[in-house]
Amino acid sequence: RAQGVTDAFGEFKLDGLPIDRLPPRRTEAVCILSRGQETWPAAFAAFILAEQAGFDLICLYGAHGFGIFQHFLSRATNQRGDEYGGSLENRSRFAREVIADMRDAVGNRMALTLRVSLDETIGELGFSNAELRDFIAMNAELPDLWDLAQGTWEDCSGPSRFKEEAAQEALVRGIRDLSPRPVVGVGRFTSPDVMARMIREG
Repeated sequence: RAQGVTDAFGEFKLDGLPIDRLPPRRTEAVCILSRGQETWPAAFAAFILAEQAGFDLICLYGAHGFGIFQHFLSRATNQRGDEYGGSLENRSRFAREVIADMRDAVGNRMALTLRVSLDETIGELGFSNAELRDFIAMNAELPDLWDLAQGTWEDCSGPSRFKEEAAQEALVRGIRDLSPRPVVGVGRFTSPDVMARMIREG
């Protein structure tokens, strides 16, 4: 875990960072980490610099088969034998600790969202929809918003020729009841009526 990030880095400056400029609008992303900086202290530096740049929200990514959060959550990639592996509670420990450290770094001044897979769709070895529901129930207030997407990129982002509208509805149905936080789902939505129906029906 990153410890004492703000004490270690102090007030961040743009000088020496691998970016040329801050984005002109808050809605644009800025990447601060570069090769050789893949460490949590550098990541936390990015979070705090994002706050100072005026961003309102940080998105943490753990879906579609990439991202360290998914690699810890999934039994397919987490083969650890310590307190970070094995049970779902242990496999979710990393996400809990990182988000706790981020809260310490940026307080409640920025929202934190967490994208996780609805189902890795790789059988019993992977992070299933049942495990996702258990993960959300045991960490109900962990992020400020749950961002849910199915399995691989191909599963999640299929074109209309192969995917029905709201193709992930069955996977996301009922998850809103597991957490007081907002839940966002995706799945090729094109009809406002379908979107409104799904919100009404939970």
